[in-house]
Amino acid sequence: MEESEIMETKPDFNEYKKTGYIHEAVFITILMVFAVWRWLKSSFKNSNVFQDKLRTIGSLLMLMSIASSLVYNYLLIFLSSKFEIDKYEFELVGYTNYEYMFKNVNLFEVLNVSYLISKILRISSLYMLIGLWGPCLYSYVNNSKYGYEVFASKEINSKIYISKDIFQTSIITFSKVYSVLRIPGIILLYFKIRELGTASIVFFESLIHGSEIYLCIALMLVLKTRHGFLSGYKGLDTISLLGFALGLFGFLSYSINSIAIPFPISDVLFQVKQSLIFALRTTIDLLLVSMFCPIGNQVFDGEDKIRNNLFAQTNIEEEKYGYEKNVKFLDSSESGKVIVSYK
Repeated sequence: MEESEIMETKPDFNEYKKTGYIHEAVFITILMVFAVWRWLKSSFKNSNVFQDKLRTIGSLLMLMSIASSLVYNYLLIFLSSKFEIDKYEFELVGYTNYEYMFKNVNLFEVLNVSYLISKILRISSLYMLIGLWGPCLYSYVNNSKYGYEVFASKEINSKIYISKDIFQTSIITFSKVYSVLRIPGIILLYFKIRELGTASIVFFESLIHGSEIYLCIALMLVLKTRHGFLSGYKGLDTISLLGFALGLFGFLSYSINSIAIPFPISDVLFQVKQSLIFALRTTIDLLLVSMFCPIGNQVFDGEDKIRNNLFAQTNIEEEKYGYEKNVKFLDSSESGKVIVSYK
């Protein structure tokens, strides 16, 4: 077959991109259905621990982020049928000045706002998850009847009873406050930098969001290192997967914009990059849904008392779960800690 014949039968690349927009919208729709189902199915609503506080706020931020992303993707499909819209260029800058009025509403402005909200609330839900780290783990292993928090020790045949205050660290407090206060701050900043040139907008957006994502990863690593004795509990590997996805997402979405690439980037490479970013973003959303809305006996579920896992490292019989009858206080000199051993 001659080269001219190949060129004549080659489909328009813009049609490939529009088809990709439709595929992404379908995936976001499935993600939204899964998130709503998971939220309704989640057992955290039946728990009396923190149900009206961090988890509720975090899950709502997560759902609103996915809903905004859904609106953005379907609007993009509709508007791309009337205008030539490059999704990569749009997401790189974060907004467009085009106008398309529908019943006195500029749909392009709705597109701008929905994309902005989806980004802002996703990062806020990540910081809320850090703020939820301690309370969720506390409620997971806490036995409310005795008011103690129990963790298995692999080194000694004893248990460490640690007060709830161990999780009220500066990192968790900062994350809870920042996850809420950053929302109006980032929105105001976005409308301010829209007056700048395209290069300045890309620079500031990459700097701000990239820094937030890397800071989020750093805080997760600090908490995981500080509370290393939690590493034996199931579900904490999700934190590692989330951190990896965040790191790769932050690099491809923001850091790479500040790197001088020594070779030309074709439309195909741009499309591959966009597909990777979309896959990572979907992975992050799925992990957030799973962690904010647990079912069964997952790590962030406050209902499971993990009786089997709790005593896996000891030879204590199961009927000795009544702590007040089977413990001997050895040392209570440290504030918030009591080392005990079983009779």
